[in-house]
Amino acid sequence: HPTGGWHEDDHAVFERLWRRCELADEAADAESSSSSTPLLHERVAGLAKDSVLGARRGLTEAAILRHCRWYAERRALLALRRDTLAAWRDAKHVDERRAREAAEIAEVAATQR
Repeated sequence: HPTGGWHEDDHAVFERLWRRCELADEAADAESSSSSTPLLHERVAGLAKDSVLGARRGLTEAAILRHCRWYAERRALLALRRDTLAAWRDAKHVDERRAREAAEIAEVAATQR
């Protein structure tokens, strides 16, 4: 489920808070920033608890932290899928190019006989 079982509106608020914390991490220290660190999760959970998610929706910090872990894992899996597909496409293009080159070589060899 793309929202981790949360209502779409709640997850949209969560994602905005996540991006805000992630951008703050990048601005503070671009070299060692990691989008799935427990510290980031704690900051997001603290902001979320103090936001509409905690106030009106009654989400606990523990529930928000679980959602942080789920979201970080989902993002990692999506990145892995994206990278795997890119590598597959690159390999496919290489294979297609080699097949074309082999066909051209065979054609040239056939005309020289």
